[in-house]
Amino acid sequence: MADSYAEQEARISRALEDYTSGKNQNLSALTREYRVNYQRLRRRLIGLPSKIGNQNRLRLLTRAQEDAIIRIIDSLRRYNIKLNGKDIEDLANLLLWR
Repeated sequence: MADSYAEQEARISRALEDYTSGKNQNLSALTREYRVNYQRLRRRLIGLPSKIGNQNRLRLLTRAQEDAIIRIIDSLRRYNIKLNGKDIEDLANLLLWR
């Protein structure tokens, strides 16, 4: 079974610890030992971040628009109006069309 992205990143972190501590300075050997992708390990070594927690992802809504949706949801909850995912998506689309 394929490993999850988080498991792969954890193994990459352990491989980088070995590399920086001087235990093993050979990237190819580290990729075999920790069963990780060579290019991904190399990118982490030169400082490129993983996708986990990366805030540079493509965003359709601005922070202000997201806050507006949250305020709308909160105000509707005060009246016991519950929104499902489709309702929230429709709210977002309304903001995007304006």
